[in-house]
Amino acid sequence: MLGVKSLARIAIATVLHLTVALFSVQNARAEGAAILVNLDNRVEVSAGKGAFAPANAGQALNIGDRLKTAEDSRATVRMADGSVLQLDELTTIEIKPPNSAGAGPTINIPGGAAFFSNGGGGREVGIETPSANGAIRGTAFVMKVNRYDGRTSVSMMDGVFDLSNIGGLVTANKGEQAEIARGALPTKDGLDDSGSSAPWYLVVENRLHTLHSLRDADRSDFFNAFPTVTKQWRFVSPQLAGSATFKKREWSKEILESAFRAVGPDCPLLKRILRSIVEADPSRASELTELAIRLYPKCAEEFQNAASGGGKSGGSGGGAPVSQNSGPFNPGSVAGGGSGQGNVVAICHNGRTIFLSPEDALRQLQNNPGDTLGACQVTPVTNR
Repeated sequence: MLGVKSLARIAIATVLHLTVALFSVQNARAEGAAILVNLDNRVEVSAGKGAFAPANAGQALNIGDRLKTAEDSRATVRMADGSVLQLDELTTIEIKPPNSAGAGPTINIPGGAAFFSNGGGGREVGIETPSANGAIRGTAFVMKVNRYDGRTSVSMMDGVFDLSNIGGLVTANKGEQAEIARGALPTKDGLDDSGSSAPWYLVVENRLHTLHSLRDADRSDFFNAFPTVTKQWRFVSPQLAGSATFKKREWSKEILESAFRAVGPDCPLLKRILRSIVEADPSRASELTELAIRLYPKCAEEFQNAASGGGKSGGSGGGAPVSQNSGPFNPGSVAGGGSGQGNVVAICHNGRTIFLSPEDALRQLQNNPGDTLGACQVTPVTNR
């Protein structure tokens, strides 16, 4: 039998072991910089510089970890301070140490797109891309980083974003869009009404009951989320409506009606919403205009001209209809609106139509030999 002294030593060793174990668990939790809240389709995580492996919802992300989404995939990441990142497909992020004392971790985005929201209570967060550094002192924005050349654009929904590189610094405020390329001077402008000017669809996806791309969203889920988001972010309702229509053209009339009812009788804003939706679905321009007039006949005169012209938010809105050319690719010939932020090209990729800027479309065709210029064509099926 063990003596009293031996039992005492065992008890002390057990307590010490449990104490060390509890300290290790608490320390690991303290190091957790973020949590992968939700994911859809294929999402992978790499611990530090290790190999990527399938991720799981609820998984902790620590300093040095990387996360990436595959094609047709989504991820929602919540930072330790409550900030939320809604990640688009083909997006990679790396959690890096804070740039300054008291700040949150820095988020490195080599390529992809994201919607950021911190609800107004988060710490300052640093952003790094191949062409820029940023400091977020805001609550909501959408961001796109070109994975080929690092060109970065930030569209501010609320708050302030300082975007800088060796060329200088620009501060984007609510209602402004900043853009920066490697070695070039950063620039900013008012938001373009076009739904294709930024990844606005991510704002709507963030409110869906189940995390999905809008392409795969359930109709009931979408039309529960969309009016709520439109009311919350009323001043970017043209962008939200146009972006949703680009993803779900078959719902364009329902999207218009939902957006109109959420916004209410504001003829100038309704005109901009109509124009943005028509840009996304030009084949239904007449039907959409007729529907708009039926919903708000007092705005009929403005709606009649909604499908022409271009401009920024606060002005006349989006641009001309999207080009569906199937001939030789000429980036300079693609239709668009405003300062060119709304210019998009239709590409048939893996059986579905995607819309890219002229520069991205050219690289997409060069790097994906199976892709073709123009919208995917549906092959009719004949019953025999």
